[in-house]
Amino acid sequence: EYNNIAYAPNSGSFWRLSPKGTYMTFPNFSNLIFVRKQNGKATHKNTLVLAWEITNKRKLPEGYIVYAKDMNQENLKANNLGIIPRVEYKLLRDAIANVKGALKFSVQSSGKFYVKYREDNRIKTKKFSCEETAKEFKQEILRANTMLLAKYHVST
Repeated sequence: EYNNIAYAPNSGSFWRLSPKGTYMTFPNFSNLIFVRKQNGKATHKNTLVLAWEITNKRKLPEGYIVYAKDMNQENLKANNLGIIPRVEYKLLRDAIANVKGALKFSVQSSGKFYVKYREDNRIKTKKFSCEETAKEFKQEILRANTMLLAKYHVST
């Protein structure tokens, strides 16, 4: 589909093909690469999407996004790219934040127990009167988040 771009899946590099020669090209500050489609139309394409589409020889399905499994948007190697429904990607971002430290258990001087966690892209706090129930709630969130990360082969 993109006849002026070549992609090296093992290195994650893009190459621009022109009559004057072939040279490596780099995304702009927005992670976009200028491409020209076979119909001659010029456009900018997200590098993750472009790498995935070239590797898989098909368009990205509607409602999906491409993500980097190691969460490094600059690692464009083919084995680091995955697709996920847009709705689940929001859950994945929350899961990553929770596993990396947003999920916290605390005790207040009043004897109440709190669990802080990220959900719907917001930090939420839930109050408990029983320490065991609070810790169980925290473990359940951690378990669910870890399973989601494993499902999409995400390394944090």
